[in-house]
Amino acid sequence: MKLFWKAFSVFHRLFDIVVHFLFKITYFGKRDELPPINNLLLLEPATNLATKIRRKKLKSVDLVNLYISRIQEVNPSINAAVNFRFDKALEEAELIDEFIASDQRTEEELEREMPFLGVPLSVKELIAVEGMPFTAGLVARKNIKAPCNAETVKLMKAAGAIPLVTTNISELGMWYESYNRVYGRTCNPYDTNRSPGGSSGGEGALIGSAGSVIGIGSDIGGSIRIPALFNGVFGHKPTPEVVSNYGSYPPSGEREFVPCLSVGPLCRYATDLTPMMKVMAGKNAALLHLELPWILGQSRFTFPAIMLGMTEKTVIEGSHKYLRMLEDLKRELIKTIGDDGILLFPTHPTVAPHHNEAIVRPFNFSYTGIFNVLGFPVTHCPLGLGKENLPVGVQVVATPYNDRITLAVAVELEKVFASRRKQRKRHFNAPSHQRRIIMSSPLSKELRQKYGVRTLPIRKDDEVQVVRGHYKGQQVGKVIQVYRKKYSIFIERIQREKANGASVHVGIHPSKVVIVKLKIDRDRKQLLERRAKGKQLAEKGKGKHTEESVAMEA
Repeated sequence: MKLFWKAFSVFHRLFDIVVHFLFKITYFGKRDELPPINNLLLLEPATNLATKIRRKKLKSVDLVNLYISRIQEVNPSINAAVNFRFDKALEEAELIDEFIASDQRTEEELEREMPFLGVPLSVKELIAVEGMPFTAGLVARKNIKAPCNAETVKLMKAAGAIPLVTTNISELGMWYESYNRVYGRTCNPYDTNRSPGGSSGGEGALIGSAGSVIGIGSDIGGSIRIPALFNGVFGHKPTPEVVSNYGSYPPSGEREFVPCLSVGPLCRYATDLTPMMKVMAGKNAALLHLELPWILGQSRFTFPAIMLGMTEKTVIEGSHKYLRMLEDLKRELIKTIGDDGILLFPTHPTVAPHHNEAIVRPFNFSYTGIFNVLGFPVTHCPLGLGKENLPVGVQVVATPYNDRITLAVAVELEKVFASRRKQRKRHFNAPSHQRRIIMSSPLSKELRQKYGVRTLPIRKDDEVQVVRGHYKGQQVGKVIQVYRKKYSIFIERIQREKANGASVHVGIHPSKVVIVKLKIDRDRKQLLERRAKGKQLAEKGKGKHTEESVAMEA
């Protein structure tokens, strides 16, 4: 028997290699490039954006318009957003701006009661948004619209979020590639030949391409975590029945596997996960103690729907044996992990596959599906890009009702891997002239007086003082590394300790420091001279024309 399984393992590996090679040849050289991100607001967490809106540093209307523009840029290539409510969203944003301007509530009250005030939100199409198409990818439902909001949408709206679009799915949400006969196929923003995953693939692709910052998905076998992996974003499958499934289709009450289904958040930044869970869990948030630190065919029904029907019709009496095995495994894992431990587990055996490749490898979803069956909370955390310049990541698993642990680990992993990620694809990089502005730091008062220049692009061996953020006020340190494509610098004295005791440097954004001493070389000297000369020419023309001189020229 051992020999059989050994031979089967070798055959399976060879089969995977051949299949991947054939798909790679099929899709060779056929991908679209997404436009670059040209506004840094698209790279900020939702909680930061909400803070700026509350403090009147940013208008919700401007933010919504910015995301509308980004969606219009990327959606022709990826087909992630399928239904739009741009006009209504702008109306809601205007009302929010007026409400903030009226000063009816203090900033503290707004933060407590509406943590996502004015921030755009995307929603998976099979989760109801009032007045929007609600097809679940079925041709038979293409004219049906949602009569009211799903419970999670209602809670997020009450927290100030503005639903902007609904996103593509697999049919009935039962396959891990986002294709259906109503909206077509969604593509991966890192490589449009690749799958964005499913069934929340539209959410993953839109957030991964900076067309959205936060979104709502659902997970019955990896439908949040697989798209999160393939598109390089964060996704959380909550403990079952903590977040309401009301308002999703098919209605979860009609299935025997309700405990397997969870509605949860997807977002670009781990810092948004816990605030979203606090809102989406509603009255059940107390159970999680979040405050503690720490396809095929020509018929109307396609492949996923047929597979679902086959699954439901093949439940046999002998399944009780496997249910007992499941309970034994669950008890063993709960005993091993405990209430303060985690399990790290692969999200998927490969990076994002090519379109349709999942059909010949249908059981790869078992890496995520096992935890739906067990009912454990799981957070997918991106860990950067792999050899093929596609996102890689890991699942962080905890025992039921210990979601806070996986969410806290996600935040810590983001801190570590944000400074180590390989260069993102081109659509994540600003043009060089904008990157120079982003990587510039203000000069100290003495240097401004000496050189007549306010800011300069920061360089290695400059000496700086941190004036904003967590490390504010620390002594002057020398810049030891500049990451121009990650928008961060390392300063010699600013370090943190890892769990294993090793010390590592912390990435600091150039806008958070002031340059107190410049490293002067020939290029720097020429740059200072050009800047000073340009300033003199600009000042020379000031006040040159009077009313009389203008009248005479006329």
